[in-house]
Amino acid sequence: MTKAVSKPKKDITKKYTKEDARKLVIDLSRKQIDPEDKLKKVANETMERIYAEDKRVTKNDSKLVDELAKDLSLDTGVVLAESIYSSYRGLAIQLKRDIEKEYQCNLSSEKALVDQLVNAYVRKLYYSGIMQSYDTPRYISNEHVGLLNFYSKEIDKAHRQFISGLETLKAMKQPDLKLSIKAKQAYFANNQQVNNKEKINVSK
Repeated sequence: MTKAVSKPKKDITKKYTKEDARKLVIDLSRKQIDPEDKLKKVANETMERIYAEDKRVTKNDSKLVDELAKDLSLDTGVVLAESIYSSYRGLAIQLKRDIEKEYQCNLSSEKALVDQLVNAYVRKLYYSGIMQSYDTPRYISNEHVGLLNFYSKEIDKAHRQFISGLETLKAMKQPDLKLSIKAKQAYFANNQQVNNKEKINVSK
């Protein structure tokens, strides 16, 4: 059920513009989905009940916390866990935590990249497990061969995505390169040679 939104007071002396309308629409729309507003509600209402003596938690409280768990999935890992197979969810959360710790991932872009490469890693394991079940000698039909080719391609694709994500993360965490150059004339450009008019003596 949508919560009623209090009607803003109209300033009859002001001429409203399209930008004012845009801002109003955005503000009213976000009230229903913005995690910041949900967190304020948890802080002002839910937490008082949770930490009260009776520790009463309503169904609406639980629903709101579940929504926030998805909204804040870059920290909780809930959406990542739901995107993969149930038997691998514990592994995914642990790997996400370990990689973020190893590379000190604090930015949202870094955490999103970690989720992506963890998802790829788990998919690789899943399809590899299916391939493993075909190791025992038996008759394999053309349909089975087609499935094996599909799984093989998915393994390769997931492996490339994992490696690509990991290399991208490493590149993001590389410190900026600082150069100190002293020269009378120096010109640097991509794929161009550095030229200097001064003669250079090369000992033979």
